[in-house]
Amino acid sequence: MRDFADRLPHPMVSATQQTQRIRRRKARSAGTVRKREGRAHGTPAFPVHPAGYDTTAADAKPVAVKK
Repeated sequence: MRDFADRLPHPMVSATQQTQRIRRRKARSAGTVRKREGRAHGTPAFPVHPAGYDTTAADAKPVAVKK
């Protein structure tokens, strides 16, 4: 008679390792249609700064000064 280990399809791994594998697999497959569409046609244009944005704010992009 064969050992029990011979009947296992894959060796057992830790719960953490298994969870990480599952999360990676789900991230790859999640939104594949949307991701494919984005790669094929690009992402939609959107304003970097919405209307009413303060250009003097601390996080504002510096304005290039022409010389």
